Amino acid sequence: MAITADVKKLTATVKSEYARPLYVVAGATDLAVEQLRALPATAKAQLELAKTQSKELQGKLTALSVADVKELPAKAKTYAETLNGKATGLYGDLTVRGEKLVKKIRRQQATVEAKQQVKATVTRAKATTTTAKKAAVATTDAVEAAAEKIG
Repeated sequence: MAITADVKKLTATVKSEYARPLYVVAGATDLAVEQLRALPATAKAQLELAKTQSKELQGKLTALSVADVKELPAKAKTYAETLNGKATGLYGDLTVRGEKLVKKIRRQQATVEAKQQVKATVTRAKATTTTAKKAAVATTDAVEAAAEKIG
């Protein structure tokens, strides 16, 4: 019994690990749609902010000294480490967001109905296959019987 429980636990773990990137994609798509919907409202403000920041950066660049330039590699490393941490956090956030979106879609009435239709279609396809096989066997038997009568 313990082996069965271990296998079930391992299967669940593997399924969740393989599903995680798909949830991230769903979460990223959902976030992108959300951001794109808000874009027209914030575009003008962002443009003004960019203009202001570019002027500030020009001033800072002209004021750089040799000592500041020597510190850049260490600052770049720190910044990269910070970005790595943020990326890891974002990956987790997108996974959660995607999981919620997928669960929401699975619970929608249209999804439930589509699932039921797929099941019904599969059942009908299996029944049709069975009928076709039986008809093929009956036809083969009839041909063999006719062949025996002829000759």
